Amino acid sequence: MIKKTWQTPTNLLLLMSVSLPIAFATWMALLNNFVIERAAFTGA
Repeated sequence: MIKKTWQTPTNLLLLMSVSLPIAFATWMALLNNFVIERAAFTGA
């Protein structure tokens, strides 16, 4: 069997530390667009 040397806990943490901020920023952009357009939230 071929050992996959790239599948390590360290690489998992690195991948998660990169992907989590990207996913969170995407979610916040979608949520802010929804709040402004659909819920008519002006912030005032």
